[in-house]
Amino acid sequence: MRATTKRAHARVESDIACIVDGATEVRIRNLSLGGALLVGPHGLGEIDDTVSLEFEVGEAEPMKLLGELVRVTDRGPLA
Repeated sequence: MRATTKRAHARVESDIACIVDGATEVRIRNLSLGGALLVGPHGLGEIDDTVSLEFEVGEAEPMKLLGELVRVTDRGPLA
């Protein structure tokens, strides 16, 4: 029996501080070529919302990206 996965891209565990829409602090808990898991406060957004993300990696200039929310769940206080 072979293990299968629904994911098209491997995920990398992370813990990166990120600002969503210029104001809300969240953590990026994992990354892949296809997306990221954001952990933040309730009400961050709804499915299909477009959000702006800003975060730093090392000494480089902050990265600024746009993304679409594809899943929203309540995992408790900043799981």
